[in-house]
Amino acid sequence: MPLLKHEHVPPACRGIRAEQIMSKKVVSLGGVVTVKKIHEALKSPHHGFPVMNMDNQVIGLIPKNFLIVLIRERAYYTNVNQKYHVVDGAIK
Repeated sequence: MPLLKHEHVPPACRGIRAEQIMSKKVVSLGGVVTVKKIHEALKSPHHGFPVMNMDNQVIGLIPKNFLIVLIRERAYYTNVNQKYHVVDGAIK
């Protein structure tokens, strides 16, 4: 995701803090998550999701469109003991 350098931020926006425009309900993902968790995140109105480590620290950000591609291309590993699986593009 591109970030603007300070000198390129429109003057009217320079005083706006992220907390003023961000959603109060954050949807985050862990470094390894289930397809079900990704599906739940995709149902949210958010366009990007912080990726958290086991210490609950932000280690990255993944855009919604990347998650859509991962699901569409089935770019994940499967665990037969998982409760949910993607079968023909649908969560079962």
